[in-house]
Amino acid sequence: MMRTSTRYIVVLAFCLISIVALYILNDNIDKERERGKNSRPELKFQSEGDKDGEQQEYKGQKNRKQSGKRTKTQYAMKNSNSGNECTPKKDIIFTKVHKSGSSTVQNIFLRYGDKHDLTFVLPPMGHHLGYPNYFNKEKHMLHTKDEKYNIFCHHARFSPDVTEVMPKDSVYISIVRDPVDVFESAFTYFKIDYRMGKVDNPQALSIFLSNPEKYSKSMRNTVHTRNNMLYDYGIPAETFNDEAKLQSAIDEISEKFSLIIIGEHFEESLILLKDLLCWTLEDVVVFRLNARNENSVTKLSEQDRERIRDWNKGDVMLYKHFNQTLWQKIARYGRDKMAAEVDKLHKLTNRYYKNCVQSDHALNGDADFDVWEPRGVKINGFILKEEAKANPVCERMVKPEVLYTEELRRKQFGTNIPRRGQLRKRGIQKRFNPNQNQRYA
Repeated sequence: MMRTSTRYIVVLAFCLISIVALYILNDNIDKERERGKNSRPELKFQSEGDKDGEQQEYKGQKNRKQSGKRTKTQYAMKNSNSGNECTPKKDIIFTKVHKSGSSTVQNIFLRYGDKHDLTFVLPPMGHHLGYPNYFNKEKHMLHTKDEKYNIFCHHARFSPDVTEVMPKDSVYISIVRDPVDVFESAFTYFKIDYRMGKVDNPQALSIFLSNPEKYSKSMRNTVHTRNNMLYDYGIPAETFNDEAKLQSAIDEISEKFSLIIIGEHFEESLILLKDLLCWTLEDVVVFRLNARNENSVTKLSEQDRERIRDWNKGDVMLYKHFNQTLWQKIARYGRDKMAAEVDKLHKLTNRYYKNCVQSDHALNGDADFDVWEPRGVKINGFILKEEAKANPVCERMVKPEVLYTEELRRKQFGTNIPRRGQLRKRGIQKRFNPNQNQRYA
């Protein structure tokens, strides 16, 4: 009996020792795993595709010391200008300015927000947030349940409602371009010749510039006929002949916006954008979208170019101001460093282009995505390489704004989108009405 009891005690003690040993072993394994996580030599961020259409890793900061649980700072990147750690910005207001290259920049924000599942301010239908009227948050957008939004990047005439809808710490960004090119492009694209009664007259632009005040006053709708960029920033038309008020308005824009991209210095602007938002170089790679075919561009005489500057004096002031501030930012950034970053962006863009694009001069019917074209105006589209057609990264980079907006609307709201009849009851127009009485003066 004693032998049996002793045997039971020995077996029980052995089991207890085994359990304790197993617990200690597992605890040591967990600690070792945790140490392994916290001693990784570098952070890696997912890039959007290499030449095979597969994702590759973009190596972030090396040898970062990490300890404890992961926090936001462990995923922070380094600001290439200051060298300090920063967190990627996600709350962005991009004021889209007509005929300035803004559709190209918008694609950067559409892709980034789509990739990171951010929330957009979206129109109930189409791709305009109430334009050409001032943006109205009650009429011109679809509302989420929590009323929280990350990105505002669709065509809208800037108003205080933009600021009210978006987070207080949003980053304000926009774009301007040489006013001569903006005016010529708008005149052609928005068929100002039709409003003048000079349909398809190749001299319509010169005729308009011979007496712009006379022709603009004869039009029922004068949107896109003077100071187009200032109009999109929400500057009242009544100020267009008052240089002091124009300068005051430009100063207000300068105070509110952190970066105004210059179309003629696009790549340098993208480097500053990347640095401002603490994004990767891949995030700002982009192809030129919604560009007119060269046959649809009006050749201007020097006389007409000077007349455009005189008639659009406000836009000229705006452009000169922000062109100057851009070069001040580049000087602070460092010109040699800027040249090196632009070279990297060139190479990366060329790699994406080589892997994705077969042609960027395709017309509707041949392009992978048709784009809206005004009568008599041809817009260049893209044909993707066969091996890139199934690559979502390549597809998003060439997807037209109208189609991308529709897809984001379905992604964000599903089937819970008002029908046209409901929109009419709320006073929302189906599309831009060319006969609206929108006068500058």
